[in-house]
Amino acid sequence: GYNCFLVNHRHFGGNEGKFTGFGILEKDELIKWIECVNSFFPNGKIILYGTSMGAATIMQASDQDLTENVVGFIEDCGFTTCYDEFSYLMKSVVHLPSKPIIDTMSVMTKALLDLDIKASDSREALKNTKLPALFIHGGRDNFVPTYMVEECYEACGSEDKKLIIYDTARHVHSHFKYPDQYEKDFFEFADRIFQQ
Repeated sequence: GYNCFLVNHRHFGGNEGKFTGFGILEKDELIKWIECVNSFFPNGKIILYGTSMGAATIMQASDQDLTENVVGFIEDCGFTTCYDEFSYLMKSVVHLPSKPIIDTMSVMTKALLDLDIKASDSREALKNTKLPALFIHGGRDNFVPTYMVEECYEACGSEDKKLIIYDTARHVHSHFKYPDQYEKDFFEFADRIFQQ
């Protein structure tokens, strides 16, 4: 009973762009995609849904001047900031200290790409959102650590918010690991929001 409009980030899935913006650039593009959907379905209600980088994009856009028909969002395994995420990966995957490598990378992305990986903070955007929000994360996520969703959830200013952690799921694997429960949780939230 839902229409789905699926979008890849820049530089993914054959899309344009020489690099991805890790949600920093895409949050502005998301507003354009919403306008596009509204041109086809002017009376439709929209729930934003994203996983990983897409989830961070949605959280970072949640305090923007979105159209009134955006009625909520569902994020699955989003991160707090690019800086935090890269620092975590440097320690846990590459097994190197994050400083000074990530700080150097931060300076380079700012100088070469005009991307500030420290400034675009999901938690700061979430403080100002009033949208109903469902936060999903895998309890064994070894790519975006679970503490990041807890921080985002705590920062969220919405009075209508819910956090679900699927205990044994890894990064973006909650739906694969718990398909029935995931779909139940997902559609209970979506159906309720659409009916408001």
